[in-house]
Amino acid sequence: MQSLISLPHTRVFVRKQFMQQESQPDGVIEAYLVGVCCVLNEAPKLMVMTYEGAMFCYVPPNAICFTEDAWLRPLGEVCAWDCLADRGEIVQLDFLRHYTVKWTNKRQEQLEGTYMWTLHFDPTQAWGRLPEQLKLFHFVRGDDHNLHIIVNNQTRWSSDFFDRGDLEFRPESNTKIWFSE
Repeated sequence: MQSLISLPHTRVFVRKQFMQQESQPDGVIEAYLVGVCCVLNEAPKLMVMTYEGAMFCYVPPNAICFTEDAWLRPLGEVCAWDCLADRGEIVQLDFLRHYTVKWTNKRQEQLEGTYMWTLHFDPTQAWGRLPEQLKLFHFVRGDDHNLHIIVNNQTRWSSDFFDRGDLEFRPESNTKIWFSE
């Protein structure tokens, strides 16, 4: 596990206001996601390369969108949690790639999107040592055309294979450490 982690090749747009020192420049620029940096108790920081070859490090998740006209959301609406450790890894969970992700944001809006990949933090570091705090961060391409990073216990997964309507069983976070001996 490492603090700077490669991301799958993904074309995005980056809002210029997060890349330039000018006061609030308008628009977006085409780019590719390159990596994500984990710093304990800070929002995940993304590295992007523009189509011109310029590299920008440590842009916040709300700087990333998938269409030129996507509505800018505040950071806390696209990423509700800060990093739980300084190290992690990106994993594409094949089982989830056909699923739609549903969640409720801080403004109580019901949102949907498509699973991209998962950031798994080193469970031997920092908050990962507490089972009730260990969360997986799922990167999602929101139907609002923004990048969202949602934790596993705030999501509901559905697909054409199954969706039984309302949840009758609502799982809670694990609060135990399990030992086999």
